Amino acid sequence: MIAVIILMVAFLSAAGVFGLIFYAMRKQADDNYSSQTHLTDKELFLLIQEQPDGIMTSERLAQTSGLTLKQAKSRLSYLSRNGLFNLHQGGFLKSHYSLKEKVDDGPSPKISDEPFLTVEDILLLFKHHDYKLTYQKICMSTGLPVSVIKEELEYFKKQKIISSVYSTAITPGVQPTRLFLLEEPYRSSTDKFLEREQEMNLELKKIYLKETRES
Repeated sequence: MIAVIILMVAFLSAAGVFGLIFYAMRKQADDNYSSQTHLTDKELFLLIQEQPDGIMTSERLAQTSGLTLKQAKSRLSYLSRNGLFNLHQGGFLKSHYSLKEKVDDGPSPKISDEPFLTVEDILLLFKHHDYKLTYQKICMSTGLPVSVIKEELEYFKKQKIISSVYSTAITPGVQPTRLFLLEEPYRSSTDKFLEREQEMNLELKKIYLKETRES
């Protein structure tokens, strides 16, 4: 009986911890989205690239962007955890961030006027970027927040339309590079992709509204 009680207590404690972690992650995502009005993710990537040393800290970001220090720390941490930045540790473990890939400032394909990533949009982006996409490439082409892009790509993964791969090289301070690839038969036949356009665009719109808390 005592063993059962101990197991129940352990289970409830674990559930409580996971609940707190989920709440913290959801709260951070909400905070990151609300701070987009001060500085979008696209503007942040450009700002980091414009730095003489290509390095950004939360203090420097807060001073130059209008974000609070808390918002700056949250945004940089979130993007780093999702593999967009390299993390460098300084004195007293102060975090410094640099871009994982150079910002592509060349012309982008003309995408739809929808505020979310449509089926036609992602197909155009795959073609434009040699059928290899990253969060940053999509963000620079669409202006969408990385948090929205992440959820929309997860939808495409669940539909088995795209897959993601990581680099296997492990270097201290360097997050694995994540690439998104178009799967067959959609890679060889774009018509297969477009056949589902109307259905999927409705789902993508729902994801966008959920992530941005719009109705």
